[in-house]
Amino acid sequence: MKKSRSLITAEGLEETKAQLAQRLEKKEELKNLLDSTREAGDLRENDAYTLALEDFKNNEMEILRLEELVKTAKVVKAKTKGKVEIG
Repeated sequence: MKKSRSLITAEGLEETKAQLAQRLEKKEELKNLLDSTREAGDLRENDAYTLALEDFKNNEMEILRLEELVKTAKVVKAKTKGKVEIG
């Protein structure tokens, strides 16, 4: 099955790569937070752990989305700035 390509400008691709780098840095911070809240005791009643786990999962989903976007990106030249064109 052929994967669809994501059309993106060179500037958009650079922004996406920067966002991905930020998310990867944040991943380590969230992992450390998750580890520290896990040590706080009973996980069933630990709201901080639940929130940290949710943040970690959301960050992971965004990392996967950004990685896929970068992997399938096809850079296109923007003909005009500030205008949307078809075709």
